[in-house]
Amino acid sequence: MKKVRAILIDTIQSEVREVVLQGTNRELNELLGCDCFCAATVDIPRGNMLFVDDSGLFHRRKGAFRFPCKPGYHTLDGEPYQTLSGNGIIVGYDDEGDDCHTTVSVEEARSKVKFVSPEDLPDPKFEFYPVS
Repeated sequence: MKKVRAILIDTIQSEVREVVLQGTNRELNELLGCDCFCAATVDIPRGNMLFVDDSGLFHRRKGAFRFPCKPGYHTLDGEPYQTLSGNGIIVGYDDEGDDCHTTVSVEEARSKVKFVSPEDLPDPKFEFYPVS
């Protein structure tokens, strides 16, 4: 990862702010407060992704947030948003899949984020779908 402009969703401070990532996965792990992160399926412009703690719902963090889902996707609690535990980071990506500056503004991210209490998190569950 090269040095890129990103947006941090800080659930401890309940704020959304711009950060500059220096280029390591370790940095993402530290900002997210986790060992393993993944991209969430949320309503965000193409060329951007929201990274979160891959097992966030299994850890009752001190903070959580909601972010709108992509149309047609379901959530654990059946609502049109994802409820995510811990911090989030919005990063851009290019046509080759490399990290780049996000095209999402801090104002746009703030308008989509709703901070919630960890008590509002849905219980984690697994669903199995048969493959035919």
